[in-house]
Amino acid sequence: MAQHKKGNYIYYRCHGCKSPALRQDEFENAFLKHVLNKLHFSRECINEITGIAKELVTMESEFACVSADELNKKIKLLQRRLSQMIQPQK
Repeated sequence: MAQHKKGNYIYYRCHGCKSPALRQDEFENAFLKHVLNKLHFSRECINEITGIAKELVTMESEFACVSADELNKKIKLLQRRLSQMIQPQK
């Protein structure tokens, strides 16, 4: 379970044992060493994961562009409304 202690550091500890708490970076290094480094994937699986990751990056990029365009349109609309409110009525 993660818990905040001592400033900005996040510590993890085991609730079922008496092990001392580990700082987040220590936990991540241990996880990498003991779990992730022992995983082995076939070339086909790696290619599939790479393809999915590329699709996700493309989708995020497209979403960011669409979102930016929509936000710019809303900004222009609000600027027009504001200028109409500020301009003296004739």
